[in-house]
Amino acid sequence: MSTIASVSLDRPLEDIARDLGESFAEYGFAIVRDHGVPDDLIARAEEASRAFFALPEETKRAYKIEGIGGARGYTPFGQEQAKDAEVFDLKEFWHVGRELPEGHPLAEFMADNVWPSEVAGFRETFSELYAAFEEAGGRVLELGGGTGVFTRAILETGLPAAKLEVVEINPAFARGLRRHFPTVSVLETPAQIVSTATAGEPGAYQTVVSGLPLLAMDRHMHADILSEAFRMLMPGGSFVQFTYSMRPPVNRDILDALGLDVVRAGHTVRNFPPATVFRFFRRGE
Repeated sequence: MSTIASVSLDRPLEDIARDLGESFAEYGFAIVRDHGVPDDLIARAEEASRAFFALPEETKRAYKIEGIGGARGYTPFGQEQAKDAEVFDLKEFWHVGRELPEGHPLAEFMADNVWPSEVAGFRETFSELYAAFEEAGGRVLELGGGTGVFTRAILETGLPAAKLEVVEINPAFARGLRRHFPTVSVLETPAQIVSTATAGEPGAYQTVVSGLPLLAMDRHMHADILSEAFRMLMPGGSFVQFTYSMRPPVNRDILDALGLDVVRAGHTVRNFPPATVFRFFRRGE
């Protein structure tokens, strides 16, 4: 690929996935069009961005949060480094994440947003833009819906029910999920072959959230589940696993064979044993 991809989202998913993947691999980003985000919102966001980055350096650095890798707020010029890269990126940036209501069950795993008081309308504009991105983005697949604890938490983030599918092979649990979440699609299909039943095509999902008891499964099951999950995920997508272990529930040789890596994304000590969240992702993404 000799030019940065300008990818229309109004195309077959396999074409979108190919062009995005190639552009990410070569340039680290791509241009997306036909996304449905209003032009006036994009213009307001660009204006607010220019206003913030024109502020004095010491003002901007007041919004740099240590210890979270730039996941929220300001990161100064020349400090971010891509995975396995030997040089730093020549950019400064501001990171906005999902806004969670007070008391949300995922709040302890996600840092709060910070907002610059020097730029009028910054918070309102970028909160609106974040919501528009989500609307334009991919679907979410939950594996092992159980009693619906994660299902409820996912929906409380604001994800439209039509973009969530929950996999639960226990008939009693599946009936309960349909009763409590009548607008969510519940699939009684094994996670290893979930692509045979999903509404979205392979490559259409931005996140797979798993509460499956991987610790009780053998290595072959791990390989089958992860292989199928990443078949469903778009470039840059993540497999998020909740588990009662301080160590990843999948052996390194399985990850190596599938070209995956894993990081610990959070934990909670309110459970015994403590619950840990691991994020699996394709290497190089």
